[in-house]
Amino acid sequence: MLQSMREGVKSPFMKFFLLFLAAGFALWGIGDVGSGLFAGSNKAIEAGNRSATAIDVANEFERVRRTAGGGISTGDAVQYGLLDEVVGTTARTVLFEAEADRLGLVTTPAMQKTAIQAEPSFKNSVGAFSELAFRRAIGQSGFTEQSYLERLNSVLLQEQLLKAVSGAGRFPAALLDTISQYQLEQRTASWIEFKAQPEQIETPDDTALASYYDAQRSTYDAPVMRDVDVLFLSPAQIASSLSIDEETLQQAYQDRLDEFTTPETRAVKQMVFSDEDAAKAAAQRLADGEAFNVVAADVLNWSEEDTDLGLVQKNDLATGLNDAVFAAALGEVVGPVETAFGFHLATIDAINTTEQVEFADVKTSISETLAEEQAIDMIYDLVATLEDAIGSGASLDEAAAANAITVTSITGIDANGYNIDGNPFGSDDEAAQLLASDSLFLTQLFETEIDEISPVIETAGDSFFILQPVAEAEARERDLSEVEQRVIVDWKAEQAIQKARELAENAQNASDGFATAAPSAPFTRTGAGIDSDFARLIANASFETAPTQTILVDTGAGTILLRTETIIAASADDVQEQSQLIAASFDELTQTDMNTAINIRLADIHNLDVN
Repeated sequence: MLQSMREGVKSPFMKFFLLFLAAGFALWGIGDVGSGLFAGSNKAIEAGNRSATAIDVANEFERVRRTAGGGISTGDAVQYGLLDEVVGTTARTVLFEAEADRLGLVTTPAMQKTAIQAEPSFKNSVGAFSELAFRRAIGQSGFTEQSYLERLNSVLLQEQLLKAVSGAGRFPAALLDTISQYQLEQRTASWIEFKAQPEQIETPDDTALASYYDAQRSTYDAPVMRDVDVLFLSPAQIASSLSIDEETLQQAYQDRLDEFTTPETRAVKQMVFSDEDAAKAAAQRLADGEAFNVVAADVLNWSEEDTDLGLVQKNDLATGLNDAVFAAALGEVVGPVETAFGFHLATIDAINTTEQVEFADVKTSISETLAEEQAIDMIYDLVATLEDAIGSGASLDEAAAANAITVTSITGIDANGYNIDGNPFGSDDEAAQLLASDSLFLTQLFETEIDEISPVIETAGDSFFILQPVAEAEARERDLSEVEQRVIVDWKAEQAIQKARELAENAQNASDGFATAAPSAPFTRTGAGIDSDFARLIANASFETAPTQTILVDTGAGTILLRTETIIAASADDVQEQSQLIAASFDELTQTDMNTAINIRLADIHNLDVN
């Protein structure tokens, strides 16, 4: 889950903030972080004269949870380790700020400006800095302009410290070239696929079947199997029985009206000047009738694309400019308006008024949402009632009947969620089907004694279960009569695979074995360029053989007769480009190791304390 959250942080500047997280986190050795962390405003992290309070950590945790974490619940975020990561990141920031104080390092507005202008996620399609892109990016990442600049200051301080030491960490160029040549080498090959066809194999006689079964007997052993009764509670079960009255739906619609309202948007073009007089001169040219794009091209060397902000909402624009633009009429020129980014001239090309979805169109979705919310509240009350009933000595059936819950019975399931034949357990009962693939349920099932009632256990999706194993069948050998059809299928499959290999061997020994095979297009070691379900197997085999050499490749579904035709070495330009790409990753790994050593040393110097 945490990996998916990292992958969701697509903005390069967010990745930059998390760049050294792994190394920093390893330093702190954080184990259990209790709820006391958020109990007050005392110092939670200290290093030298710098510190962060529990509130600081809590606020950062909440920001990351909403943005990088995709808005998952607080409980899930803590469970998946996000709180530990935020504590580690914050501790590292405090530590490096303490070292910057010791060395007298500072950041300047010019350094901030350079960093912001260099950030790719703040640029438009032609590579120029875009105020709109800047505001959207920091907004999506949960920052205000001020909080972003404060964070940027910290990053710049860390850069000064780390680059002075680890910036020289480089991987040997000769080794990079060797790796690149290996990765970029391509080959062509010819191959013929001989598919196993078990449907063409005759059913074996009793003697052959018995012989095959005796040789494979352990394959058909029955594992330990259990039967279990379960009380399963999920919000979906409860929600389906709830009915939300019309008045409540209407009130929810009004309360959530912003969710069903599309705010006004405007198509805006702008020019931004560092000098007010230049902005006024351009405004006069516009007033005299010159086209907006013509003036922008003349005085700023901006293309039409540079001026175009596209459709924007009011809060997309800088303070001051937003009020002026959204108060202007269609086609009107606004400005000059001064903001932190300079002096703006803007014009409005289109206005899309506020739109609101009617109640009738969202009534069903509101009802489903409210029912689910009520169900989640109700399920915890129901769980408490069941716990009281079981604790008072009620049987599973009695507790279920008293609360109008159905007992689900699952018969014949092993510890991996399979049936006696080794296939995934299947059931028409939705609850049984869900539980059979729930690792927490399966673990609890085989840890609970027969006839013992488990505690109430929470599982995925705010669901709960109580289980009672009622029977167990020990692992045992199975007679051929029990598994005869399965043995026949397996025997036919083995015979078909063997026959396919014999056909491939005959073709390999024939002088015209490749008469019907044409050389492939070039392909790589990973199988890229091969149109086959067995691309990776084909590529691996080809890269192990010399040109004109043949090899048999068993696929599990037959045999492929393969002949490598040509070896294609990478060009010098491709090798150089690949080496540069690899260097970036390898250098980063080298620098990360060096940074870890720096972290450890600084933690000793500044007596880092993570509470």
